[in-house]
Amino acid sequence: MQKWNILFLSSWYPNSELPLNGNFVQQHVQAVALYSNVFVLHVQSRQQENPFELEYKVTHSVHEILVYYSVGNPFLKFAHHVKALFIGFNKIQELVQGKKIDITHLNVMLPLGWFAYYLKWRKGIPYIITEHHSKYLKISKQKLKWHEKLMVKVLVKKAAYVCPVSNYLKNEMIEKGFNGNYKVVPNVVNESIFNFSEQVENERCQILHVSSLDNAIKNVFGIIDAFKDLMVQTEKPLHLHVIGDGDKQKVLDYALSVGLEKDDFGVEGPKTYKEIAFAMKQSDVFVLFSNYENLPVVISESLMCGLPVIASNVGGISEMISSQNGVLIQPKNHSELTREMLKFVENQYDFNKKLIAVKAKEIYSFEVVGKTFFEIYKSVKF
Repeated sequence: MQKWNILFLSSWYPNSELPLNGNFVQQHVQAVALYSNVFVLHVQSRQQENPFELEYKVTHSVHEILVYYSVGNPFLKFAHHVKALFIGFNKIQELVQGKKIDITHLNVMLPLGWFAYYLKWRKGIPYIITEHHSKYLKISKQKLKWHEKLMVKVLVKKAAYVCPVSNYLKNEMIEKGFNGNYKVVPNVVNESIFNFSEQVENERCQILHVSSLDNAIKNVFGIIDAFKDLMVQTEKPLHLHVIGDGDKQKVLDYALSVGLEKDDFGVEGPKTYKEIAFAMKQSDVFVLFSNYENLPVVISESLMCGLPVIASNVGGISEMISSQNGVLIQPKNHSELTREMLKFVENQYDFNKKLIAVKAKEIYSFEVVGKTFFEIYKSVKF
């Protein structure tokens, strides 16, 4: 099977300034690398003495080129942004050793999309788009500016394929007039980390929540309220485990303010993938009570571990949850959340955790998603 040279041009990508930025894009990269030669290009502004600093490394056979540029006045910052992209692309041309880039895989159109368009116009390199951004959703507080709408409309029209991570995002983009050749490809999960293992029975029912802890989006306080009510409705021992990379002190203070005891719950800061997977494998149910979402990676990670999910029916979550792997509830209805958690505690659900993991692997694994993208690349080339 011939391997193409794929340029992953990504507006979001983990870097020294934002270590978790676009980590789900990095997972897509690793999936694509199973079938293609991948060169990642990402640029990031930061305070530094030199105008430009290039960082090059090879990780899991992926060539990552990150170019950092110094900040200044808005005009100088934009000029440095543009030059950083060309510095990075020139490095990639050195690495391919006289061969060509076959396809640009643009991840998150704004703000780097113009460069994918430039490469198509100037060098004849076709591009596809993977889009994750929630600002295309009607419910999102972030709105596209007029010039962003114009750029997105052109980028979508000229792309060989547009691959939103959910049908929900696809439909919202089309509704906004961004018409193109769409094919939904979901986020991917590293099955070497997130996988099924037989769970030892817990002394207390373990309820897990993992998120950014942004209450306006994730409604973490609503989970705590529902959990507090749950403790009144059952005599069985319970424990709420919250993990996140946001303001954990605010969550801790709120839990204590509504009367939870420190032994009833735990709030922890950012964890590695392996640590999150371990927590999932030790839990009985995962809860996500968001006010709005796109396609939460944390749900697919839970399912890959065989962990059933209770989640609010927003965004693309209904595309992930069925009667075989979890329960959908209405957002902001914390009494419904309490009722569904109680059913788990009282063993009224009988989910086959191993089957949940098997089905999830058929959708979210590196092999499946990577092959899907490879087939897309082939159709673009031929």
